[in-house]
Amino acid sequence: MTTKYLEILKQLKNSVSELINEAENHKRNAAKAKELADKSYKEALTLEKMGEKSKAQKCLNLQQQCIDQQKSAIENFKKKEELAKKRDDLAKNIERKRSEIVNDIDKLEDFLRKGCDKNDCPEIRQLLIQNSLIEEFQRYQELLKFCQE
Repeated sequence: MTTKYLEILKQLKNSVSELINEAENHKRNAAKAKELADKSYKEALTLEKMGEKSKAQKCLNLQQQCIDQQKSAIENFKKKEELAKKRDDLAKNIERKRSEIVNDIDKLEDFLRKGCDKNDCPEIRQLLIQNSLIEEFQRYQELLKFCQE
């Protein structure tokens, strides 16, 4: 099962990278929307001074749309950034736990190599491996639960 974790970790890390890229895109979109909103507002002021109220109103409407787009892009940026952080934390926790399990199994194998009472060895090995696999399975279930959110 520990080898499956490597694939899961790889997928999680790829997911984090994709989410960060998406978050950056939303951030850029927010900046563009703000720029367009400012430009529309200035144009509306100019048109109003020239007496073209209907065109000025269209520019103000466009400004409001841009402001709404900016707010939406900022919200999306924050959501993607938060999700990326959660997945990154999850990947780090899984990697840490996987390392602990691998170390425990290595210690067990080292202990068995050094020798023990032949009657106890299979039982001890089975018990330690079983405990490690149970822990690993529980982590895997946590991962599946998180990914379904």
